[in-house]
Amino acid sequence: MNMHQLFTAAASAAILSSCASASAKDEWSITAGEYLVEGLLDANGVPGMSFAVEVDGEQQWNIGIGLRDIEANVPVTTETQFRFASVSKTFAATAAAKLYEEGMLDIDAPVTDYVPDYPPTGRDMTARQLAAHMSGIPHYQAEDAGRGIVHFDSVADALDIFKDRALLFPPGEGYNYSSYGYTLLSAVIEGASGKQYLDYVHDVLLAPAGVDEIGPEDVTVENSALTKMYEVSGGGAYELSAHDYSYSWGGAGMRGTASDLAAFGSAVFNGELIARDTLEFVLTPTLTAAGETVGRYDYRVGFGWRIGADYAGRRIAHHAGVTPGARSVALIYPDDGASVAVLSNARWTSQIERTAYMIASLFLSGSPIQSPGACPAGAKFFSGVFDGAETSGSVRLDYIDGVCRGVLTLSGAFADYLGEYAPNGGRDFRVVALERREDKMILAVATPLGVIDVTYDEKEEKLSTVIGSSRRFEAQVQVLTSP
Repeated sequence: MNMHQLFTAAASAAILSSCASASAKDEWSITAGEYLVEGLLDANGVPGMSFAVEVDGEQQWNIGIGLRDIEANVPVTTETQFRFASVSKTFAATAAAKLYEEGMLDIDAPVTDYVPDYPPTGRDMTARQLAAHMSGIPHYQAEDAGRGIVHFDSVADALDIFKDRALLFPPGEGYNYSSYGYTLLSAVIEGASGKQYLDYVHDVLLAPAGVDEIGPEDVTVENSALTKMYEVSGGGAYELSAHDYSYSWGGAGMRGTASDLAAFGSAVFNGELIARDTLEFVLTPTLTAAGETVGRYDYRVGFGWRIGADYAGRRIAHHAGVTPGARSVALIYPDDGASVAVLSNARWTSQIERTAYMIASLFLSGSPIQSPGACPAGAKFFSGVFDGAETSGSVRLDYIDGVCRGVLTLSGAFADYLGEYAPNGGRDFRVVALERREDKMILAVATPLGVIDVTYDEKEEKLSTVIGSSRRFEAQVQVLTSP
């Protein structure tokens, strides 16, 4: 059996899910979600993934799909733990925000007030700048290529890796993503709290939120719940060796289940861990010394968390992670009461934040398509352009098991682009008709880059979406066939 067949078999055989209630809306959301994530796993070639959604503090969906151990053919379950990668930064940022709320941390004071042994450059940087990646501390560099083979007994010891390196710019004058900056932020948290970083996070965040199974990915402690980590290459996947994250517990080193990560997200915005005023501070965009908003692509950077909006304009806060053996995201809707987590046991090129909000939207959509009459069944053929080049294809929708769903088939430029990221070379991608917004239908499409939103303008008979920050797909529907 080749890897594509193995992933497909795992996707159909290894789904384990749970939900809080069984209303018609819940059943639609779960059926649609399962259809999409099966298609996502098939499209991206990742061995295993897990998803969890909470709304108003109640778990709505929790699913494990694919394999946590390829060689032993062991499926992912809802209890499987994954590497969080840089989603770990949300714990450090929230811990620092808690200390700020309690008056124990001055986020604009010099770092050396809390870490006296740090070099003199610490007098010029602050916790606020560390959280927003404005300190000038570099991220991993060429000399760090072999990181993960040395164990550090303390955060203070880990500072020795980078504390004498030159800053990339004066603190506050630029933006440069840095996991090492979060190692230093962890040391600041220790100095302000008087506790070891991991102890403080456990006692003040994880235990109160009821998610104290979340913890460090510590190679010195056996963890049978943790998935094996993989790298996808050439249509297959190979297992990675253990990696010691003690150089940056606060920046990259935490692990846990999707359900616990989603529950942590809920606790952040519902007042269990930090006050609402503190949350709004966390979600306020940070400014450089010149008064420019810090951010990249379609998000701005607050106190650690990134701020943006979903396809419907709803405010979201999120943080993603990517490293060998993991692709992850935690995403919350601070105004809509929802939290979602998406975890993978291999890295993949993706719009994972978009995937998360599309999954969440199954449970938040205002006008979900839940009746046969609302489903434009049949095939719709189209032609248009993608990133300025010709593309074409078809969308076939049918009302099956209470969900308007089907397949998007592509050829031309759009197909070629997605094919670069599809390990199986497929050009057929699963579609769910999510909801109607005025004269437009929102389609959720499971592609190798993640679950994306495609708008179908029923009045103008047009399809459109944007991939990344600028690659635009626009097509005119040509022919409609009967079901």
